[in-house]
Amino acid sequence: TELIAYVYVNNSSNVLAGNVIYVNSTTISVGTATTLQSENCDWVAISYDSVLKKNLVAYSTSAGDLKGTIVTTGNSPYSISADTASDSGEQGTNLGLAFDTRAEKHGLFFRNQTTTKACVMPVTTTASGITWGSITDLDSSGQWNHNIARYDPDQQVLVNAAYEAYSPNYSNAIAGYLAYDSTNLTSTNLLGLAPEAISDTATGTINTWGSRCESSSLLADSLSL
Repeated sequence: TELIAYVYVNNSSNVLAGNVIYVNSTTISVGTATTLQSENCDWVAISYDSVLKKNLVAYSTSAGDLKGTIVTTGNSPYSISADTASDSGEQGTNLGLAFDTRAEKHGLFFRNQTTTKACVMPVTTTASGITWGSITDLDSSGQWNHNIARYDPDQQVLVNAAYEAYSPNYSNAIAGYLAYDSTNLTSTNLLGLAPEAISDTATGTINTWGSRCESSSLLADSLSL
């Protein structure tokens, strides 16, 4: 059974709410709507952390406070629930959110209400909670509205599209990648170690955990260990 989480602002109470859609064979059903945070909010965005296997929901309150919460879905019964909200300490609206699988971070695009600039902030979600990164300005003069962010797995970059505030016919798009830790090698993300250098097109030995593979050929584009 595949579950799809979605979030929205409940129009009757202006609070953050969510639900799940579950797919079973050819049947699509909707779960029970659930209030995720009881404070009033205006903007909301969601992205799925494929490492943590949970969703990050970013939202701005009616006062403009930029906050986030980790959302969990359940199969038995089909449900959705949220952790305690985390306050970024920033003011923001017009949110766009996407998960960068290379950096293992979310990219949160928004209009900074303090500086009125378009910007992006890396956000990390772990079992212990949410960590807010440093803001990077994307446009020193423009205010971007209705940000839509996606991750391009082929180019390994985040892409955000929006339109310039007060100029609906002028659109903006930007692509870039979040900083990632290329030295974070463990037994779960490292293929193995070669005891000696292996030149291009040559065969060699790679020692792996619990096994040994010899005289193998490997052709890969932009492979790094």
